[in-house]
Amino acid sequence: MLEKILRKVCPNKKEKIMNKYLRIKYKLKTIKFYFMEKPDYYLLGTPEYGNLGDHAIAFAEKEFIKDCNKKVIEITSPTVYYNIKGIKRLIKNKPIIITGGGFLGSLWLNEENMVRKIIKEFPNNKIIIFPQTVFYENTEIGENEKKTTFSLYEKHKNLHIFAREEKTYNFLKAELKNVDIKMVPEIVLYLNKTDNIKRENKILICMRNDKEKINNNAIESFLADSDTMNIQLEYTETNLPYAITEKTRIKELTNKFKQFQTSKLVITNRLHGMVFAAITSTPCLCMDNLTKKVSGVYKWIENNQYIKLIDNQTELEDIKKFVYDVLRNIDEYKYNNETLDYKFKPLKDEINSNI
Repeated sequence: MLEKILRKVCPNKKEKIMNKYLRIKYKLKTIKFYFMEKPDYYLLGTPEYGNLGDHAIAFAEKEFIKDCNKKVIEITSPTVYYNIKGIKRLIKNKPIIITGGGFLGSLWLNEENMVRKIIKEFPNNKIIIFPQTVFYENTEIGENEKKTTFSLYEKHKNLHIFAREEKTYNFLKAELKNVDIKMVPEIVLYLNKTDNIKRENKILICMRNDKEKINNNAIESFLADSDTMNIQLEYTETNLPYAITEKTRIKELTNKFKQFQTSKLVITNRLHGMVFAAITSTPCLCMDNLTKKVSGVYKWIENNQYIKLIDNQTELEDIKKFVYDVLRNIDEYKYNNETLDYKFKPLKDEINSNI
């Protein structure tokens, strides 16, 4: 509320005043951490924006760390940005986890710069970067951003990066000689949300429309023909137009999971559209994106018959056949996250080591 008032009453100086206000706000937020029980890890960089995929990652990370019998304190990305000095005094030499996702690289430079800041400010702390996709554009700008980031990575004395798909893993192994690189599944696949399944007669459409989007003609043809199926189309987003905090995260995720749980089919080009469908046992037609993170993560769950990855070469008849088959057998599908449990072992071992 105060932020909205400042924007209205001080339009000419709003940037300077807002910056000062936010620095004070996040300094005060940091103070509360001093009164909390000392954790085994500090989890840095979690979201306060509206991307539910990133919030699902943060939620899954905390569940995963708790199941490793470790205590964790979460510190959001704005706190890192506006009060890094206060965070340094708080953390000292304690181990750090940087939240996972698909933001490392040249596409999302705010998040890339946040990770650089953490790596630079904590040169001697143990740092674990949770499962990530890394993508640098094949341009002069992309190459320069890669050199800047990888130079910081190589200088760090105790850095452990986990890739969530093979392309990122191979890329990092080839580029970084002095950094520990391992591969485990996307962390949200650690969750299982197959409870309270009550299907409605609807198809859920969850499509991104930003710089990572790739058009798919086959899906457009299928949707144009969907009236013949006598099934309702419902459109949704995993990127909401308002801020979500640590306090409101579970409520928002629960509502979104319910949307997937009540659908008979999901059509998506979003990674977490596919992942939410998988963990709720909801049949899904998924398409890749620019960074190839959808197809990369798909390999972890491709044995689930209710998830199908398609591309522009996929025939419309193949799509129709898949949809017909999964709708006919929908009650038979059940996600089993325990089949991936052993694949998370490298991450569990790293969390449990050298504490």
